[in-house]
Amino acid sequence: MTEQTTLEDNLDLMKAVQLLPEHLRGAVILWSLGYTQDEIARRSGVHQTTVMRRLENAFELLKHA
Repeated sequence: MTEQTTLEDNLDLMKAVQLLPEHLRGAVILWSLGYTQDEIARRSGVHQTTVMRRLENAFELLKHA
């Protein structure tokens, strides 16, 4: 894999994340910044299992983007 390919893949991923619904996008962005599911839950005002489901749903959508 070349550096150019990696850059293009990263840009494609960033575009795909931007297309996610806001509640899924927010969870993915916080997770990618190193927040735990518990921390994301507290920041978002939802239960940790909600964050877990949001991340699972987001990653499933991103696999098919």
